[in-house]
Amino acid sequence: MGKLHPDVCPDLLVGAASCDDAAVYRTGPDSALVLTVDVFPPVVNDPYDYGCIVAANCLSDCWAMGGDPLAVLNVVMFPTGKLDLDVLAAILQGGADAVRSAGAFVVGGHTMTDERVSYGMAVIGRVHPDRVITNAGARPGDVLLLTKALGVGAITNSIKPGAVSEEVVARAVAFMKEFNKRPSELMRKFGAHACTDVTGFGLAGHLANVTRESGVTAVVHTSELPVIEGAMELIEAGLASPMSFRNYRFLKDRVELGETLDPNMVDLVFDSETSGGLVIALDRAAAEEMLAALHEEGVRAAIIGEVFERREKEIYFE
Repeated sequence: MGKLHPDVCPDLLVGAASCDDAAVYRTGPDSALVLTVDVFPPVVNDPYDYGCIVAANCLSDCWAMGGDPLAVLNVVMFPTGKLDLDVLAAILQGGADAVRSAGAFVVGGHTMTDERVSYGMAVIGRVHPDRVITNAGARPGDVLLLTKALGVGAITNSIKPGAVSEEVVARAVAFMKEFNKRPSELMRKFGAHACTDVTGFGLAGHLANVTRESGVTAVVHTSELPVIEGAMELIEAGLASPMSFRNYRFLKDRVELGETLDPNMVDLVFDSETSGGLVIALDRAAAEEMLAALHEEGVRAAIIGEVFERREKEIYFE
């Protein structure tokens, strides 16, 4: 991808160069489209839940930009003849129900025959051109607010070998199906400076996009990180997903790990998440008000760190 030259034009407000959650294209003085797509294989066994999770994950990219989703196109790969079509119907029903409950609509899509199941969505949303929230606006003095809890990677990685209880899986599914819609609305109200959502590159990877594009350094207090109950025990048993090491290998020169940091916590912050929360940079007073509002509405969230002028490393995990 590094060999490609991203397109540039005056109305392309956010393109591929900044590794943001979605592209933003201005269509008029007061309107812009938010454009994003994601596709991934099943992370849970239940096809309906899988469809719901895909929807929450894909819609989140629009919410992370401060936008509102309007319409969705399905992208489906399915092994026709190997799996019953009722499985496909359940996946698509889960996706459609979730999209509808978010206030958007599935308006079409494309289906391909493949050896494995994969499902995703191309999402079209809207945002005012002057109110786009990118990953490039974090400022020294900001704090970092994280919504949802971490640990999905280890939990979903433990399903196939049967190493995780149904209770722990249910907790992870509930978080993955939870929309980032309300946190997105609140971050606009409280004047967020930057935002990204936490998915395949983990907390470390997605926060690194913010620090790079904003030209700042982040300090993360790992003791403040919200974690799904049962996830750390799986990580301690060596069940973090393979993405944890891959993400660490890619980012290791840009981060510093505290000398006393628990190695299991390292696996957690680098591990992939599916339909994770938002990492939001905003000033402390606004963050504390937003956190109180989230807690009042039953949304799990925490202030996990601060933003500073650029130092030698981009992220310090303490």
